[in-house]
Amino acid sequence: MKKESESPLTGRMAEIAMRTVVNMADYESVPSHKARELLPKSVWRDVLREGCLAILGGESKAKKSWFSLAMAMHVASGREFLGIPIIPGDKPRRVVVLDFELLNANIVSRFVALAGAFEGDIAAWRAIWDNVEIRCHRSLLAEDVPWIEYCAAVVRLCGRGDLMIIDCFQALPAGDVNDPQVVRRSLGMLQAAATESGACVVVVDHFNKSTESKGKNRLSGSMAKAATPDAILLLESDGPNFITFTTELRMDPPRDPMTLEFRSPSEGFRVVGSEEREERKETAKQNRAADRLATLFPEFGRQYTKEELASNAGKSAKTIGEWLKDFGDVVTLHPGSGRNPNRYSRNIAA
Repeated sequence: MKKESESPLTGRMAEIAMRTVVNMADYESVPSHKARELLPKSVWRDVLREGCLAILGGESKAKKSWFSLAMAMHVASGREFLGIPIIPGDKPRRVVVLDFELLNANIVSRFVALAGAFEGDIAAWRAIWDNVEIRCHRSLLAEDVPWIEYCAAVVRLCGRGDLMIIDCFQALPAGDVNDPQVVRRSLGMLQAAATESGACVVVVDHFNKSTESKGKNRLSGSMAKAATPDAILLLESDGPNFITFTTELRMDPPRDPMTLEFRSPSEGFRVVGSEEREERKETAKQNRAADRLATLFPEFGRQYTKEELASNAGKSAKTIGEWLKDFGDVVTLHPGSGRNPNRYSRNIAA
């Protein structure tokens, strides 16, 4: 019986306390070697799990939106992604993409382009068109809508094992993204909705422009973004051709970083092995050196001053001095004397 002196607030706290108690007796007989079986079921093996919140973060041009859409299509089709299996659910996994940044035509164009990778598999092709739902909100962002609450409500409409992608967090007018309490509350609402529905929620987030921090510490706004999620997936550019994919996981063991390539939408994302990566970097280095050499010395046999080389390349004399150090025997130095400056020529045989 409720005491007359007990306030409604006290009653509410008591209710919450009772609802959060874990009945430890239910787990007393579980052997320790089966402890991991108590974790939520994997969606993307040992990376994303049912009922959990993940952040997909990355710098500009790191293909975050392309990556999230490709991941959505692989989850819907059940095909492995980056060599990591998609775990079958009790029913086909449904994917909902809430886009707050791109034009409708833009995201549909990307979807159609990425679909090229599925054309040879009839079942997978059918699944991506039947099981992926895209909702574009860009034209509605000027309306007075509590967007985080809206996203949480849509999460609750998902079924267990479904995937929901929110792209991107910065586009949501959810308040001061530099305020840890605001960020924590926003992510907490999404996390609670994911836990309640059993869906896996992935929020796309941009890195800040500072290059002083590394990895998850570059997530824009607040460190609450690095502390709240159950998983953090990071995409970082690695030169002109590669993307480094790393993970920070709370429930699963660390995964080694992957080097990815996104050559074209129809090919999708592919994992590049370390040997291939080094070979291609060396080839790119050699090609870059050859291009520089041709720019510096457009005429074989002609001798150029450092100032003339700088003019040819549109660089400073100091930069040209650094470049010349890399050419070794390919470039011949002709020492000057008195007022005559040093001159350089490219070896014809090189």
